[in-house]
Amino acid sequence: MKKYIYSLLIAAAAWAGSACERSGNETTGQAKSLDVETTELTFDAKGAAPREIAVTAENLTWEFRVAESAAEWLHAERDGEKLIVRVDDNSSPTERRGSVTIAPSEAGPVKSRTVTVVQLASDEKYSLSVNPERLDFAGTDAEPQVVKVVTEGTGLTWHSEVEGDAKEWISVEEGDGTVTVSVKDTSLEGPRSGNILIVPSLDNVAEKVIRVEQAGLPPMFAVDTESIEFDYRAKYYTNINVTAVNTEWTFHEANEAGDATEISWLKTNAAGDAVRVEAEVNATEEERVAYVVLTPAAEGLEPVKVAVRQTAANEILSTLTGDLDLGELAGVRATLMPKQTWDKVSTFSEWNLYLWEEGVSYKASTGAFVGTGARLAITLVSERINFNDDNAYYIPDGTYTVTALAEGETSAPGQLRYPAVSNTGHPKLPIGAWYTKLENDAYTKEQAPLVTGTLTVTRSGEEYTFVLDFEDDLGYAVAGSYTGAMELSVVGTARPEPTVELSLIHI
Repeated sequence: MKKYIYSLLIAAAAWAGSACERSGNETTGQAKSLDVETTELTFDAKGAAPREIAVTAENLTWEFRVAESAAEWLHAERDGEKLIVRVDDNSSPTERRGSVTIAPSEAGPVKSRTVTVVQLASDEKYSLSVNPERLDFAGTDAEPQVVKVVTEGTGLTWHSEVEGDAKEWISVEEGDGTVTVSVKDTSLEGPRSGNILIVPSLDNVAEKVIRVEQAGLPPMFAVDTESIEFDYRAKYYTNINVTAVNTEWTFHEANEAGDATEISWLKTNAAGDAVRVEAEVNATEEERVAYVVLTPAAEGLEPVKVAVRQTAANEILSTLTGDLDLGELAGVRATLMPKQTWDKVSTFSEWNLYLWEEGVSYKASTGAFVGTGARLAITLVSERINFNDDNAYYIPDGTYTVTALAEGETSAPGQLRYPAVSNTGHPKLPIGAWYTKLENDAYTKEQAPLVTGTLTVTRSGEEYTFVLDFEDDLGYAVAGSYTGAMELSVVGTARPEPTVELSLIHI
């Protein structure tokens, strides 16, 4: 019996211990609560003392957080079961609001508590002013101007903004209580305006407007030259470039007296902001002068007269009246006198070339050209060509250029001999580079010295290609080409080196 009673006592003690442990550990099973003594605090604008909030928490721990939007001026710290709330001075003329939230440290059914914090507005006066409120600028080369910005009230700041499309031509630079305003040059005839906004940091302070006015440009008209000069060949056109501001303009040709009239040898055309001027070839021995008159439409602006002068032709040998394209030529013949191998003096060789059109032929029996058509005679200077045992003589490939030689100057490889001389009386064997025309075996007056340009030579085996690109002394083009075999006449024979016998002369 005693043993039974003892067992019951042990079991009862164990049950009692187990019950006590659950009660101690399962605090969540007990009633929990969280409360604050007030849900709103009001502070003065300046010099406000800290305030305490008593926090009552049953069976839980708690924490707090200040609203992020008010963190710059609202502060809190825990002191036991109290929360100490402080605020910075409010210099703003408007009240401000924030909050502090007290919440359980762990998630659960207990709701957090929020304390609203209100701070009264400052009774300090705030204002913003600018001086001057209007700026006037010239249309070009305008110096920057400075505007003073004055604020009243602690902590009041500002920034500047250019309003709307005026940003494209107005710029600002902020300084200590100043705004420096600059404008770009205008190209407008009339004025333009824009606004600069001075924006305060406080909403209840009115922003200020600085009005910016820029004058338009007065009409202006100018050209880049007072005269134009062409040589007698007038190969290139020239532009009269015009600068016109806020005005339309026209132009016309005029004679030496200044009278508006069409000039027969002059050609003028509008080319955007320019007048394109061209002259025809002057085949006369007289200089000629004309004018291009440019007239602005705006009142108060004077016309501009540009002189156009063209030099006289000194001695024109060409009788062509325009460009000449001979196309594919029919034949080519060359003569060459090779150099003796022992000749150490000569540094180049000359080839006398003849090219002709269909309808012209070379008559070997008489050494003359006959028929009807064009013939070209060209003296080509190549590298030195010696006599050789193979009797193989070829014009070296390359581009040969018409080259003017001064008196006493020696030719060099790569040249076409010039100056040319008149072939009057010498139509068969002209000197230099020449175009001539035959008709029924006789030379006509149609002729042209080839004073500039090139002859390009390309050889493949026994076949040559010649490309002609010349101009005569009037600036007319003479062009053509030939592909095929070349007739070659070699002048002279190879000779042994001469010997010189020295004899003693007795005196």
